[in-house]
Amino acid sequence: MPLLLQIIEVLNALETFSVLSESKIEGIETISNRFQHMYSALKKKPYDPLDHRKLDFEADFSEFKRHINEIQVCKLFNLSVPSAVLRQEIMCIFFSTETLTNVYEWLL
Repeated sequence: MPLLLQIIEVLNALETFSVLSESKIEGIETISNRFQHMYSALKKKPYDPLDHRKLDFEADFSEFKRHINEIQVCKLFNLSVPSAVLRQEIMCIFFSTETLTNVYEWLL
């Protein structure tokens, strides 16, 4: 995925999840805190994410995206922290989705 699309995806996630911190719904604070922790960790990285010559951001983006997918699955099933088995299932779904997306893009 091109660098700018990855950055846009991070910003879209920030826009989506940042409103959770203001929500008064019971249990949402756990999801909000997990997202804020992930985003803060990504923001504190010592490199410039716009520097296309360094591939550090790509690995961190993959990790960020994996965590976002976990949060979305947990939110869907009302879980605060995924179990090891669920985490493995999430990874299988994530990579299947990535593969399908890559095939779809290749066909276009």
